[in-house]
Amino acid sequence: MIARLGVKRCGACPYLSGLPSGILRALQRTGAFSNRAYFIPENAAVLTLGSALPLMAQIENSIDFTASFPFYAGNEKMPAGSYQITQPDMNADHVLIQSKNGNSSAFVEFVPTFSEQPREKSGVTFQKYGDVDYLSRISIEGENYGMKVDLTKAEQKAESATAAVEHSSPGN
Repeated sequence: MIARLGVKRCGACPYLSGLPSGILRALQRTGAFSNRAYFIPENAAVLTLGSALPLMAQIENSIDFTASFPFYAGNEKMPAGSYQITQPDMNADHVLIQSKNGNSSAFVEFVPTFSEQPREKSGVTFQKYGDVDYLSRISIEGENYGMKVDLTKAEQKAESATAAVEHSSPGN
């Protein structure tokens, strides 16, 4: 897994191979592995915090929400309707979004996020580019931790072409 991310494995850092793939990707995106940064003791806090995030960014039961518009969840186009978000594997960096009628579903990968203040309500946030909506974030009531959905190539392209309008749908 480490080699796939372009990180050189070394005997001094065997703990890196035990981190979940989402945390490794997040650390790589932030540059934590550049310039031999993972050898510097100050970065031990980043790695320690990173290994705790998947334990915190979890959906214990489910989050229900309604979207009055079609949207993309990852690469899947979801019709307007009522949805439920669950996390089938608490150790994985993905969630399942499924329509209440069972006709539409998608797994989407996420990166854990942190907020100083606990969320007041569960819900989802969308980014709208032109007339296309993309699922962006998932918030969990009472938690400081949340989830940012990984951008797809289509959303990255839309993001570079036009400004996003953010809007939310409350959950449960």
